Amino acid sequence: MNTRNQILNSAVQLFGTKGYHATSIQDICRLAGVSKGAIFHYFSNKIELLFEIHEVIIDILLDKYNNVLDHFESSPTLKLKQLVNISVELVVEYKPYIAVLFREYKNLQNDDHYFLITKAKRDQCESVVQEVIRQGVTSGEFRQDIELSIMAKLFFGVCNWTYIWLDPKGPLTPQQISDSIWQLFIGGLAAGPQNCTNHNLT
Repeated sequence: MNTRNQILNSAVQLFGTKGYHATSIQDICRLAGVSKGAIFHYFSNKIELLFEIHEVIIDILLDKYNNVLDHFESSPTLKLKQLVNISVELVVEYKPYIAVLFREYKNLQNDDHYFLITKAKRDQCESVVQEVIRQGVTSGEFRQDIELSIMAKLFFGVCNWTYIWLDPKGPLTPQQISDSIWQLFIGGLAAGPQNCTNHNLT
């Protein structure tokens, strides 16, 4: 592992256990086994470390999402299923990073430059999901009465928060978890008589 990644991984571990504000640069030095000079060679300050942790995850996610949108030759239904798979796989592989990303995101607001870059990339991820859902609506695979922005937020709410409870060593495999999320989500999206919105509940 190179020094930069060693510093990043140490910051992830400490931000995840102590929190961003309670972690000092010296704490990161001790855990990474490097000097302050080594840290400042790669990162100008602590908030840049937090920004780079976000960048690692968002860049991977955005690249994989765009690949599905641009190159995955399949129906919108299967594209959306692939996005679910990618989201859960990312949580499994980068769970400590994901935890820091969600718990400490608010601290990026202390730097407008980093915050706006990160927010723009998050918005791009959401736009990909919205576009796939829009394609499904256009093709007739998904219901016509859905609000794209709300469905996209629900998508991320379900997928992203798996980091809270997902146990990579638990009884369910990541694929089984992805399939369960998919079945729940597509049950509300799919067009067909089983999803009529005018149910008479009285």
